[in-house]
Amino acid sequence: MLIKIVFSISKNFAGKIIYQGQTLKIDFGFQDGLLETDIFSSAVIGTKQFYFSVKQMKENYTTLHALSNNTKAEIFDGLDVQLLERF
Repeated sequence: MLIKIVFSISKNFAGKIIYQGQTLKIDFGFQDGLLETDIFSSAVIGTKQFYFSVKQMKENYTTLHALSNNTKAEIFDGLDVQLLERF
């Protein structure tokens, strides 16, 4: 299974998860300014928040790890996500 996140790049990285397979993936990596320490969260206000850390990063894509326990990956399909503010 693969979850793919397509991002529109602006001040913050934001995009939508596409569920496909067993992997969470975004099509951005080192060359796009992401860091291995970045954390992503669901972007929909008023709903349960989900968080994702970087599992592995390459030049132009990143695989993510869902930090929510006991959550099936299928629920992330179509979920809007954003890069949390860096400190």
